[in-house]
Amino acid sequence: MDTADTHADEYDDATVALLELVWGAGFMAPGGAQNVRKLVAGLDVRGKTILDIGCGLGGGDIVLARDLGAKVVGIDLEAPLIARAQAYVDAASLSDRISLRQVAPGPLDFPDASFDVVYSSGAFTQTQDKAGIFAEVFRVLKPGGAITSYDWMGIDQPHSADMLHWFEVEGLTYALETLPGHARLLEGAGFTQVNVRDDEGWYTQEAQNE
Repeated sequence: MDTADTHADEYDDATVALLELVWGAGFMAPGGAQNVRKLVAGLDVRGKTILDIGCGLGGGDIVLARDLGAKVVGIDLEAPLIARAQAYVDAASLSDRISLRQVAPGPLDFPDASFDVVYSSGAFTQTQDKAGIFAEVFRVLKPGGAITSYDWMGIDQPHSADMLHWFEVEGLTYALETLPGHARLLEGAGFTQVNVRDDEGWYTQEAQNE
Protein backbone atom coordinates (compact mmCIF):
# COMPACT_ATOMS: atom_id res chain seq x y z
CA MET A 1 0.00 0.00 0.00
CA ASP A 2 1.13 3.54 -0.67
CA THR A 3 2.83 4.78 2.49
CA ALA A 4 3.17 8.42 1.44
CA ASP A 5 2.22 10.83 4.19
CA THR A 6 1.11 13.63 1.90
CA HIS A 7 -1.96 14.04 -0.24
CA ALA A 8 -2.97 16.81 -2.63
CA ASP A 9 -6.58 17.81 -2.04
CA GLU A 10 -8.70 17.28 -5.15
CA TYR A 11 -12.13 18.48 -4.03
CA ASP A 12 -12.28 22.27 -4.00
CA ASP A 13 -15.29 24.30 -2.89
CA ALA A 14 -16.75 24.52 -6.40
CA THR A 15 -16.53 20.76 -6.94
CA VAL A 16 -18.12 20.02 -3.58
CA ALA A 17 -20.93 22.50 -4.26
CA LEU A 18 -21.65 20.82 -7.60
CA LEU A 19 -21.69 17.32 -6.10
CA GLU A 20 -24.09 18.37 -3.34
CA LEU A 21 -26.31 20.12 -5.88
CA VAL A 22 -26.59 16.86 -7.82
CA TRP A 23 -26.71 14.30 -5.01
CA GLY A 24 -27.89 16.20 -1.94
CA ALA A 25 -26.35 17.89 1.10
CA GLY A 26 -23.57 15.76 2.56
CA PHE A 27 -23.22 13.45 -0.45
CA MET A 28 -20.51 13.09 -3.08
CA ALA A 29 -21.65 9.90 -4.82
CA PRO A 30 -24.67 8.82 -6.86
CA GLY A 31 -27.91 7.86 -5.16
CA GLY A 32 -27.43 9.87 -1.98
CA ALA A 33 -29.15 8.43 1.08
CA GLN A 34 -30.99 5.85 -1.01
CA ASN A 35 -27.74 4.28 -2.17
CA VAL A 36 -26.40 4.15 1.41
CA ARG A 37 -29.39 2.04 2.42
CA LYS A 38 -28.97 -0.07 -0.70
CA LEU A 39 -25.34 -0.80 0.15
CA VAL A 40 -26.15 -2.17 3.59
CA ALA A 41 -29.38 -3.94 2.65
CA GLY A 42 -29.26 -7.44 4.10
CA LEU A 43 -26.63 -6.52 6.69
CA ASP A 44 -27.53 -6.20 10.36
CA VAL A 45 -25.89 -2.86 11.18
CA ARG A 46 -27.96 -1.71 14.16
CA GLY A 47 -25.66 -1.43 17.15
CA LYS A 48 -22.66 -2.43 15.01
CA THR A 49 -19.45 -0.45 14.47
CA ILE A 50 -18.84 0.64 10.88
CA LEU A 51 -15.70 2.05 9.30
CA ASP A 52 -16.49 4.38 6.38
CA ILE A 53 -13.44 4.67 4.12
CA GLY A 54 -13.58 7.92 2.18
CA CYS A 55 -16.43 9.42 4.20
CA GLY A 56 -16.31 12.70 2.29
CA LEU A 57 -19.00 15.09 3.53
CA GLY A 58 -20.43 12.60 6.01
CA GLY A 59 -23.92 12.21 4.56
CA GLY A 60 -23.59 8.44 4.43
CA ASP A 61 -22.41 8.30 8.03
CA ILE A 62 -25.46 10.26 9.17
CA VAL A 63 -27.78 7.80 7.42
CA LEU A 64 -25.93 4.84 8.93
CA ALA A 65 -26.03 6.27 12.45
CA ARG A 66 -29.31 8.17 12.62
CA ASP A 67 -31.51 6.02 10.41
CA LEU A 68 -29.93 2.57 10.76
CA GLY A 69 -28.63 2.66 14.33
CA ALA A 70 -24.93 2.05 13.69
CA LYS A 71 -21.88 3.58 15.32
CA VAL A 72 -19.62 5.00 12.62
CA VAL A 73 -15.98 5.97 12.25
CA GLY A 74 -15.50 8.02 9.08
CA ILE A 75 -12.06 8.62 7.59
CA ASP A 76 -10.92 10.72 4.64
CA LEU A 77 -7.68 12.06 3.19
CA GLU A 78 -8.86 15.66 2.84
CA ALA A 79 -9.11 17.93 5.88
CA PRO A 80 -11.64 20.34 4.29
CA LEU A 81 -14.03 17.45 3.67
CA ILE A 82 -13.69 16.25 7.25
CA ALA A 83 -14.40 19.79 8.49
CA ARG A 84 -17.56 19.99 6.39
CA ALA A 85 -18.61 16.52 7.49
CA GLN A 86 -18.11 17.43 11.15
CA ALA A 87 -20.38 20.43 10.71
CA TYR A 88 -23.12 18.18 9.32
CA VAL A 89 -22.64 15.66 12.13
CA ASP A 90 -22.79 18.41 14.77
CA ALA A 91 -25.93 19.86 13.21
CA ALA A 92 -27.54 16.42 13.33
CA SER A 93 -26.50 16.01 17.02
CA LEU A 94 -24.75 12.74 16.18
CA SER A 95 -21.24 13.38 17.50
CA ASP A 96 -21.80 10.64 20.09
CA ARG A 97 -22.37 8.08 17.32
CA ILE A 98 -20.10 9.36 14.54
CA SER A 99 -16.36 9.93 14.88
CA LEU A 100 -14.49 11.57 12.00
CA ARG A 101 -10.79 11.83 11.34
CA GLN A 102 -8.41 12.84 8.60
CA VAL A 103 -5.91 10.14 7.69
CA ALA A 104 -2.83 9.83 5.51
CA PRO A 105 -2.53 7.34 2.65
CA GLY A 106 -1.19 4.03 3.86
CA PRO A 107 -2.10 1.33 6.37
CA LEU A 108 -5.26 1.89 8.37
CA ASP A 109 -4.48 3.20 11.85
CA PHE A 110 -6.76 0.78 13.71
CA PRO A 111 -6.08 -2.43 15.62
CA ASP A 112 -6.94 -5.80 14.15
CA ALA A 113 -10.59 -6.85 14.36
CA SER A 114 -11.90 -3.35 15.18
CA PHE A 115 -15.04 -3.18 13.03
CA ASP A 116 -18.13 -5.20 12.23
CA VAL A 117 -18.58 -3.66 8.78
CA VAL A 118 -16.40 -1.66 6.39
CA TYR A 119 -18.39 0.60 4.08
CA SER A 120 -17.15 2.73 1.21
CA SER A 121 -18.80 4.71 -1.57
CA GLY A 122 -16.54 5.63 -4.46
CA ALA A 123 -13.25 5.77 -2.55
CA PHE A 124 -11.74 2.55 -3.91
CA THR A 125 -12.35 4.02 -7.38
CA GLN A 126 -9.52 6.43 -6.59
CA THR A 127 -7.24 3.95 -4.79
CA GLN A 128 -4.38 2.63 -6.90
CA ASP A 129 -3.25 -0.12 -4.50
CA LYS A 130 -6.53 -1.99 -4.19
CA ALA A 131 -4.83 -5.21 -3.05
CA GLY A 132 -3.22 -3.26 -0.21
CA ILE A 133 -6.37 -1.53 0.97
CA PHE A 134 -8.45 -4.72 0.76
CA ALA A 135 -5.83 -6.53 2.87
CA GLU A 136 -6.07 -3.73 5.44
CA VAL A 137 -9.88 -3.93 5.39
CA PHE A 138 -9.68 -7.66 6.04
CA ARG A 139 -7.30 -7.03 8.93
CA VAL A 140 -9.48 -4.46 10.72
CA LEU A 141 -12.70 -6.45 10.30
CA LYS A 142 -13.85 -8.71 13.09
CA PRO A 143 -14.21 -12.42 12.22
CA GLY A 144 -17.42 -12.78 10.26
CA GLY A 145 -17.42 -9.08 9.37
CA ALA A 146 -18.38 -7.71 5.96
CA ILE A 147 -17.25 -5.13 3.45
CA THR A 148 -19.75 -3.36 1.21
CA SER A 149 -18.84 -0.77 -1.38
CA TYR A 150 -19.98 1.11 -4.44
CA ASP A 151 -17.36 1.88 -7.06
CA TRP A 152 -17.00 2.85 -10.69
CA MET A 153 -15.63 -0.02 -12.73
CA GLY A 154 -13.21 -0.19 -15.63
CA ILE A 155 -13.30 -2.49 -18.63
CA ASP A 156 -10.66 -4.91 -19.83
CA GLN A 157 -9.27 -2.65 -22.57
CA PRO A 158 -7.54 0.73 -22.79
CA HIS A 159 -9.54 3.86 -22.02
CA SER A 160 -10.85 5.78 -25.01
CA ALA A 161 -9.56 9.24 -25.87
CA ASP A 162 -12.87 10.69 -24.67
CA MET A 163 -12.52 8.93 -21.32
CA LEU A 164 -8.96 10.15 -20.88
CA HIS A 165 -10.10 13.68 -21.71
CA TRP A 166 -12.86 13.38 -19.12
CA PHE A 167 -10.32 12.32 -16.48
CA GLU A 168 -8.27 15.39 -17.35
CA VAL A 169 -11.28 17.72 -17.15
CA GLU A 170 -12.38 16.22 -13.84
CA GLY A 171 -8.96 16.71 -12.31
CA LEU A 172 -9.50 13.70 -10.03
CA THR A 173 -7.47 10.53 -9.57
CA TYR A 174 -9.01 7.42 -11.09
CA ALA A 175 -7.74 3.85 -10.78
CA LEU A 176 -10.49 1.79 -12.36
CA GLU A 177 -10.51 -2.00 -12.01
CA THR A 178 -12.80 -4.47 -13.73
CA LEU A 179 -15.60 -6.19 -11.84
CA PRO A 180 -13.94 -9.64 -12.03
CA GLY A 181 -10.68 -7.98 -11.02
CA HIS A 182 -12.32 -6.63 -7.87
CA ALA A 183 -13.56 -10.12 -7.02
CA ARG A 184 -10.08 -11.61 -7.45
CA LEU A 185 -8.49 -8.90 -5.30
CA LEU A 186 -11.03 -9.37 -2.51
CA GLU A 187 -10.55 -13.14 -2.55
CA GLY A 188 -6.79 -12.62 -2.56
CA ALA A 189 -7.13 -10.50 0.58
CA GLY A 190 -8.89 -13.40 2.34
CA PHE A 191 -12.56 -12.64 1.79
CA THR A 192 -15.04 -15.44 1.14
CA GLN A 193 -18.61 -15.27 -0.18
CA VAL A 194 -17.59 -12.41 -2.49
CA ASN A 195 -20.55 -10.97 -4.39
CA VAL A 196 -19.92 -8.41 -7.14
CA ARG A 197 -22.74 -6.98 -9.22
CA ASP A 198 -22.90 -4.76 -12.29
CA ASP A 199 -25.34 -1.95 -11.52
CA GLU A 200 -25.02 -0.18 -14.86
CA GLY A 201 -28.81 -0.21 -15.31
CA TRP A 202 -29.35 1.50 -11.97
CA TYR A 203 -26.67 4.09 -12.64
CA THR A 204 -27.99 4.82 -16.14
CA GLN A 205 -31.34 5.68 -14.60
CA GLU A 206 -29.65 7.66 -11.85
CA ALA A 207 -27.69 9.65 -14.42
CA GLN A 208 -30.87 10.44 -16.32
CA ASN A 209 -32.49 11.63 -13.09
CA GLU A 210 -29.50 13.84 -12.40
